[in-house]
Amino acid sequence: MSEIEKEFTSYLWEQLAKAQAHGYVDHDGIYAGMLERYGGVGTAKQLIASYGRNADNAKSQAGLKQLAKLGLLEFSTEAAMLTSQFKRLFTKHERDIADWRLRYPNE
Repeated sequence: MSEIEKEFTSYLWEQLAKAQAHGYVDHDGIYAGMLERYGGVGTAKQLIASYGRNADNAKSQAGLKQLAKLGLLEFSTEAAMLTSQFKRLFTKHERDIADWRLRYPNE
């Protein structure tokens, strides 16, 4: 794992802690388990890949919907993928899906 990938993983752990401090619940530790198992980049890519091959048919998951309901989308994996610091870790297609999911979290 490269240094920037390690930084991304650490950043996602920090974002998870912040979201939890504001009422987010990682049901059954699913998200934390993914971070432990796959690291940040692997987790992000799995989440994005699970929503279809393009932004038009992307489906949101319960965690993102919960963050949206709480007004905490800035703590999402998708938001992290689009930061200037980490966007180079992802393809344009992956970033497009992340952007779509942030714009339409309840779709």
